[in-house]
Amino acid sequence: MLLLEPQERAQIHAFIINKFRGDPALLGDALEQLRARAFGVPTLGVVPYVANLRIAEEDAVALEHEVKPEGEVEVDIAVVQLPHIANFDDFDALNAESGVRVRYVSDPQEIGNPQALILPGSKTTIADLQWLKQRGWEEAIVRLRQEGKQIVGVCGGYQMLGTDLVDPHGVEGEPGSRSCGLDLLPLETEFAREKQTHRVLLRLGGGEILSGYEIHTGITVLGQGVRRWGKIFERSGQAVDVEDGAVAEDGGVWGTYLHGLFTNHSFRRTWLQGVGWSGGGDDWAWEGEYDRLADAVEAAVGWANLAKLMGLK
Repeated sequence: MLLLEPQERAQIHAFIINKFRGDPALLGDALEQLRARAFGVPTLGVVPYVANLRIAEEDAVALEHEVKPEGEVEVDIAVVQLPHIANFDDFDALNAESGVRVRYVSDPQEIGNPQALILPGSKTTIADLQWLKQRGWEEAIVRLRQEGKQIVGVCGGYQMLGTDLVDPHGVEGEPGSRSCGLDLLPLETEFAREKQTHRVLLRLGGGEILSGYEIHTGITVLGQGVRRWGKIFERSGQAVDVEDGAVAEDGGVWGTYLHGLFTNHSFRRTWLQGVGWSGGGDDWAWEGEYDRLADAVEAAVGWANLAKLMGLK
């Protein structure tokens, strides 16, 4: 608060102490001291640390602490830990399944023998693509492809699977620059000035409907020898007809712009079974985990206090 400019400080109306691991009584008069030192701003409550809460991590630093699954690993999935990895929680639902292990790998020497390799989203696709090539990932990914492993790309990872990435407007690099992709799918991506950010509904070729979201600037055009992965029919509540993703003829390489795809229960389990998973265990429901968190916050802070701050009745 002391470091903020007065106009910035005026926008802060309350504090909430989060992930407190002890007894709130141990704080003593600390909350009153905080109010006195912080220009009269009150503390609404102390939210306790909620153990075993399976929701998205706040920061990619969590990837440095791999959680080993209990029991036998039936399906091993390697996710390339790009320097500017984005939306890494896309794969939490996979890791929550019994017998499935998701590993984040930054060195191709650590790949091992996974059933599938995933190229995740990236905040800077071109820079991370160059990093991949410099670290020897290109050869390693091609080898996995030749061995019959599944190669999957999501958003920026999907763009990297193509032949070319073009940047006419200088969105990620020099205007007019062109970068060569991994050449695993015959497609070309052009970066646009406007970013697509939508909640979407997508229909796969077999009719299954998936929910997820888009957040990307690329426009991808397919060449010969691939088929579309799915078709988006709703964006932000509006009806649309937009094709998405691509699948190699043999199904061994595919990509999509759809984030959150693996939270779709039927799709997730069908895909896992396709790479060798026998199934089993309870489904992981995101909604139940967020309800647990919401209950803890409401008990500590009170909805009435939050509603008042937001101008709600």
